[in-house]
Amino acid sequence: MLIRTASRRIFIILFGLISFITMTFLYLGYVHHQFVLETIVDEERHVASSIYKNTFLQIAEKYEIIAQNILADQQIIDAFERGDRAELLALTAPIYKKLLEENPFLTIMHFHTKKTKSFLRLHKPQKFADDLSSIRHMINKVNTLKTKQIGLEVGRYGIDYRLALPVFNKAGKHLGAFEFGISINYIFDLFSQEYNFTPLLLLKKESFKEIFEKNIGMETK
Repeated sequence: MLIRTASRRIFIILFGLISFITMTFLYLGYVHHQFVLETIVDEERHVASSIYKNTFLQIAEKYEIIAQNILADQQIIDAFERGDRAELLALTAPIYKKLLEENPFLTIMHFHTKKTKSFLRLHKPQKFADDLSSIRHMINKVNTLKTKQIGLEVGRYGIDYRLALPVFNKAGKHLGAFEFGISINYIFDLFSQEYNFTPLLLLKKESFKEIFEKNIGMETK
């Protein structure tokens, strides 16, 4: 009887010990799995962030160089300063046409006055002199701070990645702003071609509601 009781106690102890060891290994395995999973997610997030930043940086650098070359042409600056739209259009339309042939996603090439009024839309030259100060916050910043601005900005029918530079004459007088806008679809296309994945852009409704409501029935800004 004593032997049977002792054997039962040993069995219970061994069973408990084995159970404890098993649970410990299962827990350690779970912790290791979670650690590996979090590491992979962090690495993927870092890679995705790098791809995102580098892609936008490369686009901005490319079009900033182009913009600076355009603004280095004294004839263009003089025409803008004189308010000669016909001359400015004649000088810049061939440039815009060539850039558009190279990249059909280039939706905007735009000269703005220092009061954020449209002076010349190369993408829509017949539409000008409209006050954009209430909706084009990036251009407002360029004209206020007199520094370049880069970023995504919502328009009437979509989203563009925009680069805007201040324009000065040879004496350093501020004349207004010059802007390039590239359709967000260009970014999506680059992601798809270069990295073989389909990007998804999520926006809060509030981020474009105001602009949408103000421009119902109007043409694209």
